[in-house]
Amino acid sequence: MALSKALLLKHKYPILGVTLVLVLLSYLCWYFSDKQVVKRLVIGLSWDVSKEGPEGPVETALKMRNIKLVLADIITLQVPESAKYTAESLGSDMGILYLRHYRDRFDLLQPTLEKVRVTLPIQGEAIAQGKVYLQRQERQAELHEVSASVEFHLKKEEGQWLLHKAVIPEILL
Repeated sequence: MALSKALLLKHKYPILGVTLVLVLLSYLCWYFSDKQVVKRLVIGLSWDVSKEGPEGPVETALKMRNIKLVLADIITLQVPESAKYTAESLGSDMGILYLRHYRDRFDLLQPTLEKVRVTLPIQGEAIAQGKVYLQRQERQAELHEVSASVEFHLKKEEGQWLLHKAVIPEILL
């Protein structure tokens, strides 16, 4: 017992250094894991969709560029249990155009994505599910708040996660 205590006191700085390196490495492995990368990507999308007041064309273009970088060439938009909307496949350019028209209807559009759970069913695919709290205000109207669950399907292509499918309830549209 005395020998191990003496050894610990003698080598406390190397032991502390190795412990700190192991903690740092485990944090970095967690931070850059596929689940955490997908989670940050989906939450970042909700930030880019947001709008507070009138936006200039440059600000809108920057937000749309960030979103387009994450979209696959063909995106499927699915609105479950809706008679008005059906599942449709869109090119990424058409998806951006729809999103711009949607955003233009509102003076305030503030989505908050919470309780995000990411599952990796197979290698290179991810499903992110979460709850969206949406505050939106059309021009000259009162503020509306809605919430619903959403689901995003992503695939890893050439080292980058791309959005292939979004399941969005009609109440959010």
